[in-house]
Amino acid sequence: MKANKQDFANSIAVFDAGIGSYAVVELIKAYYPKQNIIYFADRAHFPYGNKTKGELRHIITRTIDYLMQYQPKAIIVASNAPSVMVLDEVKAQYEIPIYGIKPPVKQAIESSKTKHVAVLGAKSLVESERIHHYIEEEKEGTEALVSAINASDIIQLVESGAFINHPAEVKEQLKDFIRQIRERDPEVDTFTLSSTHLPWIQPYLTILYPQFKFLDPAKHIIEALNDVMTKGKGQVKALVSTCDDYTLENFEDTLNKLNIKMDIEEVDIKCD
Repeated sequence: MKANKQDFANSIAVFDAGIGSYAVVELIKAYYPKQNIIYFADRAHFPYGNKTKGELRHIITRTIDYLMQYQPKAIIVASNAPSVMVLDEVKAQYEIPIYGIKPPVKQAIESSKTKHVAVLGAKSLVESERIHHYIEEEKEGTEALVSAINASDIIQLVESGAFINHPAEVKEQLKDFIRQIRERDPEVDTFTLSSTHLPWIQPYLTILYPQFKFLDPAKHIIEALNDVMTKGKGQVKALVSTCDDYTLENFEDTLNKLNIKMDIEEVDIKCD
């Protein structure tokens, strides 16, 4: 069913390359139940986490341009990699507020007893020069040790739906993942879930490791949105782009497994 653009004027638009950012939609709904939301899953360009800085800049710009036809009140780029790597330069082109989701390094350091923190994210994020500059800026004035860790294999557990269908295997993979991190730095006690996919597996992590802290970077968005919230009908409209590997049927199947019910409109955004 096609979205009536006028009905979604003054909405908050939320997008990333997969299912992960729907957790941000749920967070907004919980705090602002009357806010209309456009949720765009850009499956045609999944995953953002393996794109270069140039590719991300192009994709994010074209996607924001596309969403502007709905006259949103604000846009959330619900992906850590482009938020850290390109968003500051991209958002300067637009008059409306555009928010990103970045690793909450300062909060993690404050929360950590040992001051040893792991930033979990996609490969392109943790290997980028910008994330290391960002971490240095965030931990300035502290003696904290902050490591950026590639969590792409864990992110794929969410995108594939394995975290729902194969919980026992997922728990074993998570235990192996955390074990490897702790082998490199036994004092790590606080982790930032710096991909919007990772909060979906936070319940597993908190059960397996109640002694550690796992921080969701999306939480800071709620306070930032106070000034742009509008009252609507609390509707959520889903837009999805697709490709041969990530079809509409596959997306609908994942939503059904998560017990998420909403209208979906397949759209075509050419970013190539």
